[in-house]
Formats: sequence, C-alpha cells, structure tokens
Amino acid sequence: MAHEDKAITNTVDGGEAILQAFRNLGIDYVISSPGSEWAPFWEALARQKSNGTPGPTYIDCGHETLAVNMALGYTQMTGRMQAVLLHAGTGLLQGSMAIHGATVTEVPMIVMSGEALSYGEDPDYEPGTQWIRSLSVVGGPQRLVDPLVKWANQATSVHTIYQSTVRAGEMAQRLPKGPTYLCMPMETMMENWTPPAGMKPVAPPSTVEASSDDVDKVAALILSAKTPMITTEAVGRDPDAFHALVTLADLMAIPVVEGRGMSHANFPKEHPLYLGGGAPGALLKQADLVIVLASRVPFYPARNAPTDKTIVVISDNPHKSFMVYQDLHADHYLEGDVASSLQRLTEAERLVLVLLRLGFTREDIAEHAGLSLQQLDELVAHAMTKIRA
Repeated sequence: MAHEDKAITNTVDGGEAILQAFRNLGIDYVISSPGSEWAPFWEALARQKSNGTPGPTYIDCGHETLAVNMALGYTQMTGRMQAVLLHAGTGLLQGSMAIHGATVTEVPMIVMSGEALSYGEDPDYEPGTQWIRSLSVVGGPQRLVDPLVKWANQATSVHTIYQSTVRAGEMAQRLPKGPTYLCMPMETMMENWTPPAGMKPVAPPSTVEASSDDVDKVAALILSAKTPMITTEAVGRDPDAFHALVTLADLMAIPVVEGRGMSHANFPKEHPLYLGGGAPGALLKQADLVIVLASRVPFYPARNAPTDKTIVVISDNPHKSFMVYQDLHADHYLEGDVASSLQRLTEAERLVLVLLRLGFTREDIAEHAGLSLQQLDELVAHAMTKIRA
C-alpha cells in the first residue's frame, strides 16, 4: 500500500520542552550516553544552534558511568547542577553506581532516560522491536533507581514535561541535595508542545541559616572551652566554608582533624593547627568541646563517642537518610548553611556580646582585642542594630 504524501511541518515537541526547562534551570551541560529515544531532544538542540539561542552544551559520552561522573565532578567544582540523559533501563543500570555516588555525596543533578509505551501497536508510530524484546521494564525504569535517588517519576504527558523537568531540578537542589530521575517516554516527547505562558528563569534555592540564638549558644561554648577541637569530613565542598573554618580555627586556636571518611580537602595541611586525618585519638580524650563539622561518622563505632564531652554538630543536613545507621551524640546543633554558621561564629560583634554575657568587663575585652573602649562600644552598638533588624 502506498503511503500518502504528508506535508512537512515545523513544530516543536516534547524535546523542546525538556531543553527549555534546562535553559531556565541554568544548566550548562547536558551530558549523555544516549539511545534512539532522544531524537526529539537532538532536534531541539539543532534548532538551538541554528537559531543562535543561548542554552546548554551537549556532550556525548561512551559510557553511562562516565556521563554521570562528569556531571558530578562539574557540580562539585562549580556548585552548578547539570543534566544527564541515558538510554532506557539498561543505560540507567549502567550508570546506577555513579548515581548512587551522587546521592551519598549530596550532589544535585537531573537524570533522565527513555522508554516506549506503545510497543508497535500505534499505527502512526514505530519505536522498534527492541523496546518490547529487550528494553521494557515492568513498572517503568523509575523502579530501578527509586532507592538510589531523591525522587523518581515519569512524565506522562507532553503538557507536563516542562514543569516536571523544572520540578525535578528544583527538588534536586533542595536539602538534602541529590540526584532526581525522570522517565521520558518516546511517544510523549514526540507530541506537539505549546510553550506555557509566563516561562522564566527558575529562582535559585534560598540559603537556610541557623538561628541567631543557636549561634550565640555555640559561640559561648567555644569561648568558655579550655580544650576545644574540630573534626570534619566534608567542609571543603564549599570554598567559603573552607576559608571560614581556617578563620575560626585561627581566631580561637582550635586544632582540626579530618575524619576517616573525608571526601574533600578540608583544611590546609601545612597549617600548625592541622593535626592530620583518621581517628581523633588522644586529642579526643583531652578535648572538653568537640565540634563535629560536616561529618557523617565522626565516631566509630558510635559507642566510642565521647559522651562525657560537649558535642556540637554543625551541618546543613546532619542526618543522612541514605545511611542505615548513624549516631552523632549531639548536645547542640547548628543546622543550615555551614559557611554562614562558621562566619557568624567569628563575627567580632557576636563574640563581644557573648563575652559580655559571660561576665567579662568592657575593659578586659577591649584590652584583649586591642580596641579602645569607644571602638568596643561601637562594635556593640552595631551588633545590637543588626539583631534588632
């Protein structure tokens, strides 16, 4: 039977919806080890290049694990979330170990793979026999990675592709950060898409900070401690937190050790207050205040925690849902952005107020800080203005 001639129309489809969502999320790179399901997205990329539209760069990879790890490393270096496109359930499984790595290192990313829904029964669309023979997954590919990601779902309509992609990106960047997964059926991507009104760049997540009262309590503990110490695993993931830790350690003469599970460079190795990595050992026995900074397992086994000491946990997400067991033995928490917490602990005004609350005289504080009484009073007045604000 001869096929009727059909006019070629220039329309946009679900592939354009995905790419537009990536643009509005501020994604720099789409890193892919792809299969044939991504033709609509490739067409959208071709339009982007032909029209000179600003948008993400496409990188083709030979292996799924490499694609995920490239996105992971880029985000760790820049703080900017990226997108990964894989092939069906098989490619998703190939990349699953790297996806799990993104989860346990709390790195946000959007992961997608495709599937077929019609298996050749739709007379107007032929996906190929491989989708029913080899690539189909009962319940959808999202079942394969649901235990490994923050959120896994399927885009069920071309009308929801754009917002589902945006939502996946927004959830990935909220605490606790981590990868999200969206299954993208071929038939859904092939449908014509009408861009919704009012599309705009997606707002970045806000910074969550510890309360001023909690910061003051911890500042008082540090000031009153005779032998404080800091142990950390991952404060170095944020350069601002790294430098804030150095400032705090210098200001209060607090030694720093890196835990066994350190995943970043957390403190200058040549610094005189750096006492190495591994178990705190003898230092822990001598300390009266233990500051656990961005650490998952500060004490191992947990029963060896120094429960006779005061333990302060500073973290944006201290309790890890991906861990089967965890016991931090905290007496106090500073939950929120780590860099902010450390910076606020070292604010001159805050330290002065805490010292005054502890009963130190203005004269003693001014002499120790090398300030005149007028300069000290100005610091206090500035601090009170900020508190009232």
